[in-house]
Amino acid sequence: MILVFGGTTEGKQVAALLEELQRTYLYSTKASTKSVVKNTGVQVQGALDEHQMTNLCQDKNIRLIIDAAHPFAVVLHKTIFNVSCALNTPLARFERKEEARMAHPLVHYVAGYDEAIAALRRIGSPTLLALSGVQSIPYLSGYWKKTVTWSRILDRAGSVALAAHHQFPAERLILGYPSAHVEEEEALYRRLKIGAVLTKESGNSGGLMVKMKAATSAGIPIFVIKKPKLPAYDLVVNDTGELRQVLSKMGCL
Repeated sequence: MILVFGGTTEGKQVAALLEELQRTYLYSTKASTKSVVKNTGVQVQGALDEHQMTNLCQDKNIRLIIDAAHPFAVVLHKTIFNVSCALNTPLARFERKEEARMAHPLVHYVAGYDEAIAALRRIGSPTLLALSGVQSIPYLSGYWKKTVTWSRILDRAGSVALAAHHQFPAERLILGYPSAHVEEEEALYRRLKIGAVLTKESGNSGGLMVKMKAATSAGIPIFVIKKPKLPAYDLVVNDTGELRQVLSKMGCL
């Protein structure tokens, strides 16, 4: 059996391929999300520590692990890598294609939230639109507790509850996904009178280029948190064609 860590566009692509190939698999996500599995998969929900993940791999006789989780899920990537090494289970990383960084005076790449907050304060603490997800809310509390901040998060009960848990103002939440159109995204920034945008270097799957183009078109500085360094995977694929080849070589077809 194959174990897939998803909750992303890439995870959905992996699940669709395994369904097409009629391979049995487990699809693991941290949050309770709409199931993407159909006939040959089983969804597993909830965070797993190393002990729990090890037991799952042993109990289900996992022959291959595919890490298609979000690039910023640092703890999860490390846990998957450690378990794979400990059990000597093959591991493949389904990675979003790298994009060239935009060279523009309004685009600023930062190492993390503290650096972003410091930079925002240097330019006068403008009204902020945080497009970095609900998990970033506590890391930005030093800013949004003092300065008007909007946060766009997924329209899920769990995400709204987590924002409430951290006491983020409900009236400042924007629920849903980013627009795929620059004009619509820019219109949102202008309507809310946004003075700066914060996002993550999450690739096309996260709509990064649309956000950057919208911000620069509106004359708004955008701060992009750099993608964290991932473990040293032996196998890295960028599309389902490459993954199909890996599955074939490993005898998983």
